[in-house]
Amino acid sequence: MRTNMRAARVSKGLTTKKVGEILGVHENAVQRWERGESEPMGANLIALSKLYGCSPDVLMEQSRTRDLA
Repeated sequence: MRTNMRAARVSKGLTTKKVGEILGVHENAVQRWERGESEPMGANLIALSKLYGCSPDVLMEQSRTRDLA
């Protein structure tokens, strides 16, 4: 489970449905990313990091620091 990804979304007050709408993906994709069942690739990962205000490494739990993207 990617707790950083879920925590970042919740801290912005966004639902998985809203994130999906913003990124142009189904909310199920966002849920799978947060559960660690799949990974956001390329443009989706960059868009998530910008939306949440943190680096892609933080979202993918490769870094603990919540630095700005």
